[in-house]
Amino acid sequence: MDYSEPETGYGQANWLMLKSTRANSNLTIEEERKKFIRQIYPVINDWKGQYPNLRDILRSEEVDWLLSDSVDIWCEGPNNDHGRLFVIFVTCSGYKDEPIIGIDGKPLLRRTTAVHHAALRKYPSWKHQVCWLFRIYDKFHLNYIGEGLTHFHVACLSDCEYVVGKFIELGQDPNLLVPKTDDSPLHLALKNNYKGVVQLLLESGANPNLANAKGSTPLHLICAYNDDDDDLVKILFELSNVKYQPVNINAQNQFGNTPLHLALSYAKKTVVKFLLKRGAHSNLANEEGMTPLHIICEEDDDGDLTEIFFKINDDMQQTVQIDARNKSGNTPLYLAIDKGNTKAFEILLRRGAQSNLAGEFGLTPLHFIVRDDVDGEMTELFFKFNDDRQQTVQINVRDDDGDTPLHLALENGKMKAAEILLRRGAKANSANEKGSTPLHTICMMEEDDGSVDIFFGIIDDIQKTVHINARDKLGRTPLHMTLRSGNKKAFEILLRRGADPNCADENGRTALHLICSKCYDGDLMEMFFKINDKKNQMVQVNAVNKFGRTPLQLAVANLLPHAVDILLDRGADLSNFVFPSESLSFCSIASVYYRLVEFFCELSEKKDVGKITQCRISSASVYICKNCAHTRTKLEKERWGTGRLHSRLLLLLRAIAEKHRRGAFDLARADARASIAREQMERPHSGGGGGAAAAVTLSRGDTRPGYMSTVTCV
Repeated sequence: MDYSEPETGYGQANWLMLKSTRANSNLTIEEERKKFIRQIYPVINDWKGQYPNLRDILRSEEVDWLLSDSVDIWCEGPNNDHGRLFVIFVTCSGYKDEPIIGIDGKPLLRRTTAVHHAALRKYPSWKHQVCWLFRIYDKFHLNYIGEGLTHFHVACLSDCEYVVGKFIELGQDPNLLVPKTDDSPLHLALKNNYKGVVQLLLESGANPNLANAKGSTPLHLICAYNDDDDDLVKILFELSNVKYQPVNINAQNQFGNTPLHLALSYAKKTVVKFLLKRGAHSNLANEEGMTPLHIICEEDDDGDLTEIFFKINDDMQQTVQIDARNKSGNTPLYLAIDKGNTKAFEILLRRGAQSNLAGEFGLTPLHFIVRDDVDGEMTELFFKFNDDRQQTVQINVRDDDGDTPLHLALENGKMKAAEILLRRGAKANSANEKGSTPLHTICMMEEDDGSVDIFFGIIDDIQKTVHINARDKLGRTPLHMTLRSGNKKAFEILLRRGADPNCADENGRTALHLICSKCYDGDLMEMFFKINDKKNQMVQVNAVNKFGRTPLQLAVANLLPHAVDILLDRGADLSNFVFPSESLSFCSIASVYYRLVEFFCELSEKKDVGKITQCRISSASVYICKNCAHTRTKLEKERWGTGRLHSRLLLLLRAIAEKHRRGAFDLARADARASIAREQMERPHSGGGGGAAAAVTLSRGDTRPGYMSTVTCV
């Protein structure tokens, strides 16, 4: 056959180049085939003249391979035009696929073709390529099966209406299911909104009630996948074969959802209207116990669906179960409140929804409302509708944790809602399962947003009494809670309103213990004493908790020099003082010890110091000496204050211990002198040479009386 064209001269040259490239390619190897497609691209892209008979240079199986490889190349990206052009070139050449005949003389139907390959890859524009491929694989009386799909299924998936018609015309069953998924051809067409294919299938006897492996019927797919118009629904109902009538409008899928559930979930108002007017069941619940009304209240933002739903049911004289509970025990009203669906909330209340039904975790609608109601509008509305219906709201109802609506409003900082509750009779002293009152709850808030002040303002206005020293089950008062949360403003308000500063929890901890435990700055302690002074309220500064600790001991352990100062000035008792664990380094606690040592110095000069006190002073002094000795090397390495404070403290403490040794330990005078001498020899200090006696002056930069001490070692 002559492919040359005299006017161009391209035909023969193109043919020869195509043949030469084929001769140099091993088409049994995939990479070689893809290379071949790319190599002939310039030739077929600029082809002029008559198209060749591909069977003259390629075997049928080679064309089949190359077409599948072209699909792969096509899906590699929009710039890879080589695959697309090869498919078009084969089509234009007039090449037609021929069936493979088996040993029984019949065509082999189990065969994966480029059509299957394109459908499974589903890259952009794959449907366009399938239409070209069906011009090559055009034996529509043969429905090739490959990798789970047949050619007929691919035609339904790709909107090839002509091909679908040819298959059916040649005897194809319109209800042939896809293995594994059990999707019918109707399912495949409906997923993609192919109205022409859907109509053709229904007119050819497709069953509209077949359910796939997930229990979904074609009607489920219309409600889930397509636009909000009723064209497809009408087609399904009007064109279905008489033998399949009526269409199962209330079919439930594997999750128990009906088509109405799905249409409501996707807010398809037009489809919802159609289904309801056709008799869709309004109270059928899914596997989670959700009725269509539950779905509406979860999804309907503007209230239109709620209005439509009730209006049509009224017209159809169908009763809607307005207080139906899902498996969590929640009614539609709960869900409307939880999702902030104000319109549905109003409609449900107008239609008589119960306001006091407890759902999951014992929560009532009022619990839900006040938890999230920022401006109080929903709370006001709730009470207004119930007032209009003369229905009493259980305002002090408790959930499973014993919390009332007031607890939840305060816990979430919803002060407007809390005010409404209080003015309507909410109990301000009601305790939950943990013994916490609303005041405990509000004092747990870390940030000072003025809630405590607002709370008391409301209480004063409505002339109610709050138990300001109420204890929870751990013995904690609201004052304890302010210190645990760090809410200093609330702490101050409670003190000014008469909170008892000496109340102890079950572990014996007073407010002062907590102040010294939480490492608060000295300002809080100063304010604490100042307010109590004004109220003539005595503070038990030496209170001992169940672990035997006083506030002073906790202040020392938590390295709070300012707090130590205040406590000592306020009469903290050293007679039972026990120092913190030796695990604390001298570097960390020296500043606190410094103040205590000065206090020892002042006390040791007094003549009326008893033997027990002398014993305590000596014990404490010796302890610090021991601690100093252990940390000396570390101090020198860190150059902490050049070791001066360390040396001065060491000398001073040994001197104090020596002075009171008879009341404490059998500390030999010679050992004390030797230790002092060694210390002075190792690090000389002002005020003394290397002798056995030395005068040591401590200065902490403070000009207050008692803060300059001179002790002579004897």
